[in-house]
Parts: sequence; structure tokens; C-alpha cells
Amino acid sequence: MLQLIGRRLVQTLPTLLGITLLAFILVRMTGDPVATMLPPNAEPAEIDAFRELNGLDQPLPVQYFRFLGNAVTGDLGNSIRYGDSVTSLIADRLPATLELTAMAMAIAVLLGLPLGLVAGLRRGTWADKIGRTFALTGQALPSFYLGLLLIIVFGVWLGVLPTTGNESPKSFILPSITLAAALMPLIMRVSRGSLLDVLRQDYVRTARAKGTPEHRVLLTHMLRNSLIPVVTIVGMQLGAALSGAVVTETLFSWPGLGRLLVDSISTRDYPVVQAIVVFASAAFVLVNLGVDLISARIDPRIRLR
Repeated sequence: MLQLIGRRLVQTLPTLLGITLLAFILVRMTGDPVATMLPPNAEPAEIDAFRELNGLDQPLPVQYFRFLGNAVTGDLGNSIRYGDSVTSLIADRLPATLELTAMAMAIAVLLGLPLGLVAGLRRGTWADKIGRTFALTGQALPSFYLGLLLIIVFGVWLGVLPTTGNESPKSFILPSITLAAALMPLIMRVSRGSLLDVLRQDYVRTARAKGTPEHRVLLTHMLRNSLIPVVTIVGMQLGAALSGAVVTETLFSWPGLGRLLVDSISTRDYPVVQAIVVFASAAFVLVNLGVDLISARIDPRIRLR
């Protein structure tokens, strides 16, 4: 197991390097941070001092390899905008993103999985039709539109829920629902489709022909074998959410990584953007590795090679 984990991590190194290079190039294509951090009438000496202070006076290859070398030692540089360590900025914002992600994933799984299983077991009935309509509507509804709608209804018209920040437990309700609404339809559709595939398997028909009680057929033969695609999609959605729910956090002024990323892109804060991209990529890789291990645990037929 340890050899597998080590091998998978080594195999991801080229991917992480490619992502860092792509982020390095794209961030610098957005423009010069001098235009946003210094006044228009700044003297040439001030501009040169600013570039030297932030390492922007070096050639681009030198800047890139310096970033990689420092990242290996855990030094992600200093923010151009805030002047603080990028590592400390991410550490300050990460708990808010983790809290929002955990709440949204809990809502999405606790609602999406049962609804998908019921729709699969009652295929063609009103329950299935309502479930598919709900999933289709949820996937077609943009997160920013739903978030704005919730803000107008519960924050402006009714005035019962806060719409910005995370100072109170009530602050989690609207952003977590907005983020969960984007995750739940996919979980529901995958769980329904996976259960329908399992229903057609010979071992399910054999178990029923032998007189096995329906609840044992459902729990022992159907549910466990239909969970692997669900675990995969939940892991992918978790990795995407951990990388920063950009729209949701920006809409609700949530002090997480997503909002920090948007602010850093608008101010061309190169070190922060690069660090968040590297962190998000590493989180996605680790989550996918965890999904593979869980899938092998659920289904012994899967061999980890």
C-alpha cells in the first residue's frame, strides 16, 4: 500500500510541474502588477525599487525556477499586495474554505444520494420523474443566479439570514446551500445511473431468485456495488470545492481561498495566485488518490497495481 501511494505521488510530479508552469505563464499574461500597486505618476526609481523588491526584475525563467526551488522548501514567497507570507495567507483563509466545503458536501451527499437511490429503485414512477427534473434544474441553474436569488429573498426581502461573512452559524446557510446545489444534482444522477446498472446484474437476479429478503439484496448486493461511481464523483467534486468555490465565496464575501484568488488575480499578485494553484492541484491529486483507495476497499475486485 505504501509503495502504491509513493508511486502515485511520484507520477503526479510532472502534472504538478506542468500546472505550475501554466499558472506562471498565464498569470504574467494578465499584466504588470506595477499598474495596480503603484500610482500612475510613480517615479522610475520607485518602479525599479518595486520590481527589485518583489523579484520582478529577473528574467522569467529565473523567476520560475526560483519559485520552484523555494516551494520545495515550503517557502511560497511573499504577497505583493499584503506583504505577508503567502503560506500564512493560505493558512488563514483555508479553514473558512474547509468549513464551507464540508457543510456543502454534507448537504449534497445526504440529499443527493438518497434521492438518486430512490429514483433508481422507482424507475419510471413519479418519484423518478421528480428526481430527474430536480437534477436537471439544479445542473442548469448557475450558482451565481441561485446565490443572488437567495440573497434577495432571505437577506433583503425577509431579512432573516446574513448574506456576507462567516461571523455566525447562520452565515453558513446561504453559501452552503448555493454550493451544495451545484454538487447535489450530479451526485443524484450518478447514484441513480449506477444503481440501474447494478439492478441488471446477474447476481442481483440470482439473490432474488434464491429468496433473499429485499432489504438484504439492497444493502448487501446493490448498494455497495453501486457506490464506486458515487465515491469517484464525490471525490472529484470535493477536490474542485477545495480548490476554492470562487463564485460562491465571492458572492457571499466569504473569507476563503476562492475570494483570495479572485482578489489576487485582480491585483496581479503573482505569488499568491501561483501558490493557490499549486495547493489546489496538490489537494485534487491527494483526493483522487484517496478515492482510489476507498474504491478498492469497497470492491475487492479492484486490484491496486
